[in-house]
Amino acid sequence: MNPRLDDPSTVPAALSARDGGQRLSGAIATSKLRALTDEDTGASAPKIAARVFTGDEKRVLHLVAQGRSGRELADGGFFPTEKSAVLSVAQLGRILSGGAYVRWSRIVHLAVSQQVVAIEPAPPLDLPTFQLDLLRAYAAGSSLEEYVHRSSGAVSRCEARELRYLLCHSLGASGSANAVYLGHLHGALDHDPAPPLLFGAISLPCPVPAGRVP
Repeated sequence: MNPRLDDPSTVPAALSARDGGQRLSGAIATSKLRALTDEDTGASAPKIAARVFTGDEKRVLHLVAQGRSGRELADGGFFPTEKSAVLSVAQLGRILSGGAYVRWSRIVHLAVSQQVVAIEPAPPLDLPTFQLDLLRAYAAGSSLEEYVHRSSGAVSRCEARELRYLLCHSLGASGSANAVYLGHLHGALDHDPAPPLLFGAISLPCPVPAGRVP
């Protein structure tokens, strides 16, 4: 189990943060990718969670949004073991998603969208197109590997890792779940349950095994 899979410090930054990821290979800039339209980026109204979450559940979800791992949740006294923390967060995600086990980045998106995790809006952040696209993929529940696969060769694994690094650098995020939370804070994400993507919509709810740390 590797809760730090999305830690940007583990990824070599072959692209500078200054260029915002725009110097990705020419394959990404091909006509296969359509520009995001105003209609795509229209804001969606928040939903109310299907059930009332307890104070402890909200605190756990808030910590997940802050980028805490299962081990850190256990060390903080919320759960007896790392495994129980992972399984418990998965159950909270299942409630939020309407019955499916989803990745932690998706859990954060749903928790914010359903007003279970509160946000204090921060100054707007204008992310480069491909960073925003990866952020939306995380919000939809996609892993980095799935994002590469869906691109049908337009994005290589190396380029995706670089893009992940740049996204986390732009937001000051520790990983994918924290990036989604900060994306909401800075207005880069709205409450759309299926964020529009360059490579086509992800088939939601994009389920994962209950015990897997995304």
